[in-house]
Amino acid sequence: MINIDEVYELNKKINTLKKQLDEAKKELKANGVGDYAGDKYIACVKDRVRESFNTDKCVDIIKKNKLNWLLKETVDEEKLENDIYNGTVDASLFQDAIETTHTFAVTFKKNKNKNK
Repeated sequence: MINIDEVYELNKKINTLKKQLDEAKKELKANGVGDYAGDKYIACVKDRVRESFNTDKCVDIIKKNKLNWLLKETVDEEKLENDIYNGTVDASLFQDAIETTHTFAVTFKKNKNKNK
């Protein structure tokens, strides 16, 4: 059986270390791109660039250049939810379109029933 008290203590240590690590990385990043040497290790700060399309701008460019075959139909989920809520659309029509996923989280709290 898993010792819950040990798992709690481990989680507490990890959270403390994570905060310290995040703060140290924040300081390193503030120094800018480059390599920073310690006695045993080197910290490398790099600039990572992530690019993605702005969908609204892409649609405008596509329409302006008559490239409509690049567009696809999508469902306005917010309108669909509102219409189902307001009774304008029968929710049972979309029963097969609903996907449900489950995730599990572990949290900790003090056990008030046990002595320290």
